[in-house]
Amino acid sequence: MRRLLVGAVVAAIVAVAVPTGVAVATPGASLTSAAVVAAPPQPQPGPGAAEQQRARARAAEQQARARAAAAKVAAQLAEAAQRARVSWEGRGRPTAMVVIRPNTIDLVTEGRLTRRISRREGELTIAALGRYLPGSWLSITDGTALLSAAVVLTSRTTLHVGGEVSERRRHHQRRTS
Repeated sequence: MRRLLVGAVVAAIVAVAVPTGVAVATPGASLTSAAVVAAPPQPQPGPGAAEQQRARARAAEQQARARAAAAKVAAQLAEAAQRARVSWEGRGRPTAMVVIRPNTIDLVTEGRLTRRISRREGELTIAALGRYLPGSWLSITDGTALLSAAVVLTSRTTLHVGGEVSERRRHHQRRTS
């Protein structure tokens, strides 16, 4: 009887110390005196499990495509910045320079590409250009345009300076360095 009592006490202690989901029988004790702890129920894959897996795969694929697109844009901007730097150096290193391309306008300050603006293709007027540039670069007052930036026209671009503007002045900026 004493042996059975010791077995029950050991089984009780083991039941407290053993993690859930493990069955333990003490030596010398019968299975009826062993501490059996029920295992938690395992989730059964339901009909939605396969759909959830496909959704996770689609999300991972979309993230991979987004990362690839972001890397492509970053590479394009790095290439544009390099082209802007070369163009800036080749034009006497002006303080401010605008590069007009068929579908973008690049703003270059002190040799750095500071902004790239998308635009629709076609002829560009001086007034339309003024909407893309900072006010300190181009101002139009009473039919007079005052331009304080170098303008670079690439192939297939046209800058129409007539229309609202009857007089054009180029404001020369001096580099201090």
